Amino acid sequence: MRSIIKKILNEDVKLDNLHKYFLKKWESQVKSGQKPKIDYLDTIRKGLGDFIIQIDNWYFDFVGGEENAYKLFIEELKDLVISSDDISNSNVDFDIGDTFEVQIKKIYSDYSDYRFGDEDTFSYGFYILSANIETHLGMLNLEQFDELDMTSYWEIIEYITGLVNKYLKYLQYDFGVNYMYFDGDDFMPS
Repeated sequence: MRSIIKKILNEDVKLDNLHKYFLKKWESQVKSGQKPKIDYLDTIRKGLGDFIIQIDNWYFDFVGGEENAYKLFIEELKDLVISSDDISNSNVDFDIGDTFEVQIKKIYSDYSDYRFGDEDTFSYGFYILSANIETHLGMLNLEQFDELDMTSYWEIIEYITGLVNKYLKYLQYDFGVNYMYFDGDDFMPS
């Protein structure tokens, strides 16, 4: 019985210390003018994956609720420029020779769909700002995409969209958001 009580007390102390760690981290981020984030990948790397639900709940308490966490996620995405370097740093695998930048320009999803509509897909639109992609025709830049046949063009667009979707899938966890799928739409600047 004593060993059980001791184990419970040790777990409570660990949880309390973990909670203090994250509170201090988020307070520091806010003081430096940043959005508070969980930093999901770092949390997993540190072996804290078993606590992610509890960490999400602490995060929701810190930011004033799940809806505010969602709003922070949306704010993060507005006009966000995502580079191939960002994607590489998020542990998404892709051809290391490919480089590109996209900018999120339209968000179709909202909190009511997410929370109350059982929507499991986050929809957004983006512009490709620059690209150098290795294809069966060699290395192509964004200006050369218009010269491609439709099949080759859509293969490149689907490739970039897939990478951005995976990146956003990881990014959402930094805000305690958990969409199952991401669906990006490439569109040309007007």
